[in-house]
Amino acid sequence: MRRVLLACGLAALITVDLRAQNQRWLPLVQAWVAAVNAHEPGEADHAVQEIAAWTRVDLETALPYLKGLVGIEAQRGAERSRRLRGFSASEISHLKQLAALGQRDDERHRLAIRGAFLHTDVVMLVQKDPQLVPPPRPRERQSLGEREEATPRVLVRFQDARLDSFQVSPLHWDLARRLLDAVDPASNESHIARSWYRAVAAYFASQMSLGEVLPHLERGLQLFPQDAGILLASGCAQETIASPGVQAFARTTTLPNGMMLNVASARTHLEQAEQHFRHSLVTEPSLVESRVRLGRTLGQLDRHAEAATELRRATNEARDPIVRFYANLFRGDEELALGDLDEAEKAYARARSQFPDAQSARLASSYLAHQRGDRLGAVAILEPALRPDVTDAADDDPWRDYFLGEGRRVRELFAELYKPFAGAPQR
Repeated sequence: MRRVLLACGLAALITVDLRAQNQRWLPLVQAWVAAVNAHEPGEADHAVQEIAAWTRVDLETALPYLKGLVGIEAQRGAERSRRLRGFSASEISHLKQLAALGQRDDERHRLAIRGAFLHTDVVMLVQKDPQLVPPPRPRERQSLGEREEATPRVLVRFQDARLDSFQVSPLHWDLARRLLDAVDPASNESHIARSWYRAVAAYFASQMSLGEVLPHLERGLQLFPQDAGILLASGCAQETIASPGVQAFARTTTLPNGMMLNVASARTHLEQAEQHFRHSLVTEPSLVESRVRLGRTLGQLDRHAEAATELRRATNEARDPIVRFYANLFRGDEELALGDLDEAEKAYARARSQFPDAQSARLASSYLAHQRGDRLGAVAILEPALRPDVTDAADDDPWRDYFLGEGRRVRELFAELYKPFAGAPQR
């Protein structure tokens, strides 16, 4: 069973403006611009190592200036009050000079995009081990100084429905999102920001980091509300939170120090998943995986006739073998719920023909045979899945990776994201 990370409600990410207290901002931002210019996205190079060595205070000190820096770059040097409010004339002058170092005529948002890639690579390539912490103290027991300090967002880790530990969310993710806020959604480079949101969401999904993926996708949809890929990922995340394992942990676990899990009922999350899948299909009707997952979600909501309609269409349209397997498996469930045992049997048989060792498809077919009174047939169907040489690999049974959602494609999505930058000359 994979470890799963959920957000808890006691600690929230607060960024403290340390400009008045700390004059180290200029060398930090100068080093950051140099690192952005030197870094090749997707590589654990010296630039990534340098930024990975920054402390949390370094990141919090630099953050407001980096936001101002990419805001200046986005406007090509024009002062924009909402981005530069609170900076002194001297600070604005330094930021403009630094912005000019990273600008290129063909890349309006170069610092924002490459900066986001830099911080992404820090977490994914260098700081791969999570920072484990004790549970946060209740607010009423904190000193005034503790309350005024920046409090990192804390994630709950669990495995097999048992509390495992607590983990700090890396500030690099929030910083990368803040940088990409400067990218104009109408610009030619907005597709890179959209692809980054989708690829990073897939990374979170592959790690079962639900506490990270939800705020990430929420911001992604605020910026790109019509992006079918981000909508699909959002639906997958809601579907995963509605899954039995997550719901069982939320029901049976009492966290220390008054902490609360940000988990609602399965039905609430399934209804949100339905909305995301429907919206993605309005935006991109050919996105078959959204249709398959919509069908399964409708079935989970006991709307079996609607579910069967979507899944019948999906079984005809699916070209990806794994998506087609899901479509047939879930269509069998819905045909069975509607009482059409012949169509259910055909759907399960198609799923079994695709992945003969898949226990999920054999269990479904065996159950159907038992429902028909064919006990010997039920045993015969199930027996091959019980052989000692049958592995638990997802290659044998795609159902094992169903709740990873877009996480199944994380390598592919990052390869697509970084491909235009591979081997690009640096300044």
